[in-house]
Amino acid sequence: NFKVTSNLARIQPGSRASNSKPSYPSLPLDDLNDDFVLDLPDDLDLLQNKLLDELKVNMLDANKIEENTRDQHNSNAWTEQHRYRFTASNFGKVCRRKRNHEKFCNDMLDAKPFRSASTDHGIKYEAVALREYEKQMHIIGHPVKVERSGFFVSPKLFFLGCTPDGKVVDISCPEDQFGLVEIKCPSSKFGVTPAEACSDPHFYLEIKDGKPKLKKDHIYYD
Repeated sequence: NFKVTSNLARIQPGSRASNSKPSYPSLPLDDLNDDFVLDLPDDLDLLQNKLLDELKVNMLDANKIEENTRDQHNSNAWTEQHRYRFTASNFGKVCRRKRNHEKFCNDMLDAKPFRSASTDHGIKYEAVALREYEKQMHIIGHPVKVERSGFFVSPKLFFLGCTPDGKVVDISCPEDQFGLVEIKCPSSKFGVTPAEACSDPHFYLEIKDGKPKLKKDHIYYD
């Protein structure tokens, strides 16, 4: 009962750029402008400066971290690199925080692994969703290859990090072959189509121009 809704146009056979599948390049694909300089506060104490220095990475470091953390939650290296950085999963909370910043930081540092029926559902069906994604992309002429992804740290914004659910290579796109995939498997919408799920005003997607789109005011958008 897997209903696909896609905003990608079907590509006709023969229009593909190549039959070879290149490997995903080193990250970052584009790490801000060359003249970008991070503006840090002037009143940091010794411990704060020490922490920042320990978080700093160069391009080689960043790619080693990504390679060594592809087991994600099952990796001690992933947990350690994740600990002192603002990550994609909590960035919405960071952006929207108005007060009690110190308590918020302490709660993040002391966060225990969280597990529920909803998270178990998401983990169980992530691999299924990936297979269906690859199948659908092949049907519409995008023969993608999905690679495992580890934790990526931006060398220029070294206090930020993210763990995509996969790295995507699409040989049908001659100018932009490389992308990322993020999977959401909401247990509350398990038995309905994407369009039906969007009828829920509390859902993170909405129908725009006949297609599901991520709401810009939702925490996932941050």
